[in-house]
Amino acid sequence: MSLMERDEYAARFRRSQGRRNSAGRRVLLLWLVWLPLTVIGVVLGRQLGLFLDDSVAAGGVAYFGLLLLRGAIVGAVAGGLQAVALWDFLHLRGWLLWVGITAAGWAARGVVLYYIGGPVVDAAYDWGGASLPIIAGVTGLVGGLVLGTVQTLVVRRTNMPVEPVVVWALACAGGAALGRVLVGFGMNFDAVNSLLLVDGLEALGLAFITSIPLADGIRRRMAATEAAMIERAAEREAQLRAVAEPGTIVGVNEWVDVGHGISLCLSGVDIGDKITWHLTARNNRKSQARVSLDPHKLRMSDSTRKMYRISGLHLGGAVLAPRATTHLEVEAELLSYAPIPTMATHLDLIYNPASDTAYAFRQPLPATASR
Repeated sequence: MSLMERDEYAARFRRSQGRRNSAGRRVLLLWLVWLPLTVIGVVLGRQLGLFLDDSVAAGGVAYFGLLLLRGAIVGAVAGGLQAVALWDFLHLRGWLLWVGITAAGWAARGVVLYYIGGPVVDAAYDWGGASLPIIAGVTGLVGGLVLGTVQTLVVRRTNMPVEPVVVWALACAGGAALGRVLVGFGMNFDAVNSLLLVDGLEALGLAFITSIPLADGIRRRMAATEAAMIERAAEREAQLRAVAEPGTIVGVNEWVDVGHGISLCLSGVDIGDKITWHLTARNNRKSQARVSLDPHKLRMSDSTRKMYRISGLHLGGAVLAPRATTHLEVEAELLSYAPIPTMATHLDLIYNPASDTAYAFRQPLPATASR
């Protein structure tokens, strides 16, 4: 390995290590923000909902409306704080959607748990206290699945790093189930004896499990970005190497054999709104020959290694008689806001008829003062 290759390898390694460290810091930051904000949001929203219960007396159909409103309050508060941790993926429009959908999800969750609450309480009495963690886990699983399913409407439409979106619904179900199982065990050992602890444990389980697909999605996205950057860097290095080492340098009015009995000669270059290369092709055979120049094998650059996009290729004639010639024109874009650099000394039209062969038709440029 040469010194240059070793230095390039070391630079790529350092960049890769830096991106991995960046992904680790991003995931750590997500955990440090997502977990406490979710717990605080659920607990605070629940306390506001209980205040609503104490101030409003309702029964029958009115209580059903109160149930929806209480769940919406919990979801709005929790979703509003969660969206702070998800700001990079949601931004303002997504933030509003997340708050609204999370409020709807918690409202739907409250209604579902209300209807299955009676059978759950009966099962707890019938099976005894030892079954409380299992029963609590089942209710958490159902409630979390309802919440997660509703939230997938936003996950699907925003830039959240969770794919496929069904993973989010399953994570919410698993997280809520884990939290309620902990609540059930805590109640059996008299360690959980307040509604504040119940809400906090359920929210902690929900936050912990849902952070896993978020963290995994961040890692995968950053890895994909890193791979794309490495691929672009490799392409750029290949271009630079091709420009720096173009192979055979061909001056104006010099002939070079490019294969299949065809020779090319550069006649001149016109520089105006675009750069037009004038070449002449000659058939050296004693029989007819076809002139074929693949535009994908043409590149243009200048002495500063700036690349120009090839925009057109025009052939005077595709089939040449023996010893006959034809004119070719190769056009390259010259943007008004990106002219040829004043320090450039020449232009190169590089033709790669084969992977190991390159010809650089070189046009010297006049001094800056005369341009």
